[in-house]
Amino acid sequence: MLDVRYLGIDDEWLAVCENYMREPFVMDSIVMKMPRREYRALESVRMALPLEETVGARSVALLSEGRKVELEGASNPMLYRRGFKEAIEAHLLSRLTAE
Repeated sequence: MLDVRYLGIDDEWLAVCENYMREPFVMDSIVMKMPRREYRALESVRMALPLEETVGARSVALLSEGRKVELEGASNPMLYRRGFKEAIEAHLLSRLTAE
């Protein structure tokens, strides 16, 4: 059996973004409207994996509204205070080692 782990943006990642975001930025600074075609494709993803278990309720709500956060915004060092990189690394390592 192949062990596959999701290491993308999830509720915990969004929480780290919020905790380290520099002023005057706010979460809406990194949220964007999803293109219609991408929003329609989301239904296929929902059928393929347990989306809420994978990314969390907050992330699913965001996606259901037709909005998304891309990696560029969720990891841009210019948007976050010192310590963000270490906090994201700790989050990702915890996902890797979780069983």
